[in-house]
Amino acid sequence: MKKFYSNLALKNKMIFFLLSVCLLSLLLMLIMIQIFFTRIIEDEFYSHLNETTKQLNYQLEYYFTRFYRSTHSLISNRIVQEFLTINREYTLQETREVENELQRYVLFNYSETTNMFLISKDMRLISIYNTLNRDLINEPWYNNGFSYAPIIHPTRRVGYAQWRGYPVISIEVPIYNIINLELAGKLVIDFGLDEITKTIENTRTDKTGTLFILSHDNHIVYHSNREFLGMHITQTPLASLNLQDENKVYMMNVSGKKSLVSMDLIESQNWLIVSIVDYNELNSSLKAAQVSTITVFVFIMLALTIIVPFVSGRISKPLINLTKLMSKVTEGDLAVRAEEIHGTNEYHQLNKSFNYMVEKLTELMDTVSDLKVKEMALVLRQKEALIKVLQNQINPHLLYNSLDIIKSIAFLEEIPQIVAMVTSLADVYRYNAKFSESEVNLYNEVIHLEKYLNIMNIRFPKKFKSIINFDKEHCHCRCQKLILQPIVENAMKYAIEPKGGKGIISIISNLTGSDISNDISRDLLIKISDDGPGIQDDRLDEINKQFKEISENNANNLEQENSGLLNVHARLVLKYGNKYGLRIESIYGQSTDVYIRIPFRT
Repeated sequence: MKKFYSNLALKNKMIFFLLSVCLLSLLLMLIMIQIFFTRIIEDEFYSHLNETTKQLNYQLEYYFTRFYRSTHSLISNRIVQEFLTINREYTLQETREVENELQRYVLFNYSETTNMFLISKDMRLISIYNTLNRDLINEPWYNNGFSYAPIIHPTRRVGYAQWRGYPVISIEVPIYNIINLELAGKLVIDFGLDEITKTIENTRTDKTGTLFILSHDNHIVYHSNREFLGMHITQTPLASLNLQDENKVYMMNVSGKKSLVSMDLIESQNWLIVSIVDYNELNSSLKAAQVSTITVFVFIMLALTIIVPFVSGRISKPLINLTKLMSKVTEGDLAVRAEEIHGTNEYHQLNKSFNYMVEKLTELMDTVSDLKVKEMALVLRQKEALIKVLQNQINPHLLYNSLDIIKSIAFLEEIPQIVAMVTSLADVYRYNAKFSESEVNLYNEVIHLEKYLNIMNIRFPKKFKSIINFDKEHCHCRCQKLILQPIVENAMKYAIEPKGGKGIISIISNLTGSDISNDISRDLLIKISDDGPGIQDDRLDEINKQFKEISENNANNLEQENSGLLNVHARLVLKYGNKYGLRIESIYGQSTDVYIRIPFRT
């Protein structure tokens, strides 16, 4: 077969080839239409479901947030606070007062509340209906300790007497002592699904198909069939569903019917929305398209048997002529030219392109060396881009700590300290965010470092001490931006914070070099020391080994996600060469010294 095809004339080859291509194209078109329309149906289904999920996610998040916020007045109530913080036996009258506060909350807030439980850290418990503790042992919130954040327990059927077997969702709210802000206990609210059911039904614009919600452990949170509520999916007729990755649409057989199944994650509760729609209800337009496509396919095949032989003859002649000219070019004859006929069709353009190609071959050979020079320039630009990427990495550790400090000071301290903190923090991040130039005077780095240390001094007002000793002349040295503050921040994190803020960080500078009359031959050595726990020898060797690898490879293999020390070292190596960068010395259990070497250029 292969030999037969190779012996065919060009015209016959083209007829065979064009007919084959057209036939395959039409078959491919049929397949693509099938896939295309199927994909459209799936995309429309998923798009509609995605919009419904977003609305439902917002409504549920709003509902739970409103539920949680409504408890603020209750958990700060004097009677509730006294019950949680004073460990003593309560009289019947005192117990009734606490129950009245819980009942008052239900009366004025959420009618769907089935029960409320107030639990102290020493496991003293009061509920609206005076529920016995032994009936609550199997409740998910009873033995799971005390959390510092609200917890939502998905739908289940309760086991206590007043509402035994009733499906509820529980929200577990931590309660803090308003005097010392320590965790004092928790408030547990069980509520029915009537309001959530209304929310879901109002959110769904398309009532076709089935929609239900699963918890992270595959228990049914919501289903239109209330008998399924709180049950594991394997205990229901839905057990045959093969729930795979969310955010996709799958074709499955559900109860003997071909159906589209889609899953979307509600991230705030880690619940999964599953929607099932009968595929035949969505497939009517696809069947009509298939009939039309087959009709067109038959008509085109009949037309091709007439048109292809004629077209192949028109195509083959100029191609044969051009093939002969190409043979001469391969033999080294660059003087040949194709006949140029003025026109805009492909053959005319092909002849012009052939002539242009021959004319440019010699010229292109001469430009190879120029392209190599441009390639080297591109490599340099890539290195500059890598420096920019490394420099743009900002460690969020400072932001998180500072915001936490501001929050604490706002509660415990006076307004002037807050102003000082916010001012310093704003200056620090204004400096970090300004990337108009990669090099600055060392003076700017020192000022930026002092702003950061102001924040740390406010955080540890009596224990932490910092020493900055820079010669005035050294402050005029040009250096890469953000080389001091990340290292001092690293020392705070690993040396000062583990000791509760007690410690000293010192930053000093010295000039090195034999020819002090020539600034270019001198280097500036900056030493950052702390009296923290130091670094273990194996870890210290690992860090210095990473520094060495970056210096030897010019940071070409450095990943963008790396520590602050490696970031600073890589930028210094890329900018000034492998002679410069960072070096660490440490005595485990005593202190750590980080040395920064940069060229002294004013």
